[in-house]
Amino acid sequence: MELLEQADVLNGKLYHRCSLWGNDIIKFEATKTKVTKNDSVEFMLNQTDYEADNLSEAVDLILEIIRQQIHESEFDINRLSSLSFVGTPNQLSQQNAQKKKIYKPLKLENQNRETLYFDASAGRNQLLQQLREMARLFDFMRDFHIKD
Repeated sequence: MELLEQADVLNGKLYHRCSLWGNDIIKFEATKTKVTKNDSVEFMLNQTDYEADNLSEAVDLILEIIRQQIHESEFDINRLSSLSFVGTPNQLSQQNAQKKKIYKPLKLENQNRETLYFDASAGRNQLLQQLREMARLFDFMRDFHIKD
């Protein structure tokens, strides 16, 4: 063992990690279950904890919170529409190379009176990152935190 980072402790004894890999205890802890869009999402906003049954429900809930706060603010709507994953279906289709396209209506209109949509076609991690990026645009979501 050359580096301490290569060590693990099991039952009070120091071992090199490769010698413990076959051990059921270490294997169980090291094996991480895959989290999908169908798994629950927990997040905090305004010192309140929320839990959605799946990622789609979480996106809907967060979009509704944003919609209620910025419904008539042209400045905030323009900021929101500057994100690559927010736009009209035509704009989003041109940017999205995925076969399955999932667009959620924001029920907000841009300057041209076109309804804006959120592109929810990405995978779980990317969608969570998009929600974080969207939240950073607004002061009312300053304490937004996804527990994932």
